[in-house]
Amino acid sequence: MDSWDLATGAIDNGIGSFAIMDMARTFKTLKLKTKRTVEFVMFMGEEQGLLGSKAFVRDAKAKNELGEIKYMLNYDMTNDPKGVTTSRKEMEDLIKGWGTQIAQIDTGYKNLFRAGAGLHSDHQPFMLEGIPTAGGTGGKLPNNSGPFYHSDGDGFHLVDEQELKNTVRYSAMLTYALANTPVIPVGRQTENELKDFLKQNNLELPLKIAGDWRWND
Repeated sequence: MDSWDLATGAIDNGIGSFAIMDMARTFKTLKLKTKRTVEFVMFMGEEQGLLGSKAFVRDAKAKNELGEIKYMLNYDMTNDPKGVTTSRKEMEDLIKGWGTQIAQIDTGYKNLFRAGAGLHSDHQPFMLEGIPTAGGTGGKLPNNSGPFYHSDGDGFHLVDEQELKNTVRYSAMLTYALANTPVIPVGRQTENELKDFLKQNNLELPLKIAGDWRWND
């Protein structure tokens, strides 16, 4: 929920932080019950080195609770998503099945699907422990806000209310579906599986540069 230095942070990451809060409000207002626990978390220190998310993972590891985290959904600058990007391609059929139902309710949702992995957001510490991660994809930043990234021009006037509502609506539906599906077809990767996965996604070199590559081979 932080922003870059003196930036006001409406887009990065005000829209993501608000979406998390409003998803939580939605679950509470509708009295939704889920098969799995859903935690709505906002991390500080992302811009300073993923400090909050690293602390969360470190704490879970110390308490031997990391295995209880089945999925991590990240909403960093997410705006009006048209589909889902996830680290695990094995989720495609399930995610697109949910997306088909959402698209029947709202034709603005295009049910896009992308599988792969990247770095430099709060999903990273979870991904580096083999935990599946996902987030929205296919949306565009509102009101040509890209040029104001990490600047004091990143103000509230850039936020698009309807597109932010779409983020909340689509993401709440997908979160509810994930939390209630009888079986999640992917689990936490083993060390060897994770190493191969990171190599396949061309992340070995950037992780080595950052000092986060823990394998010697």
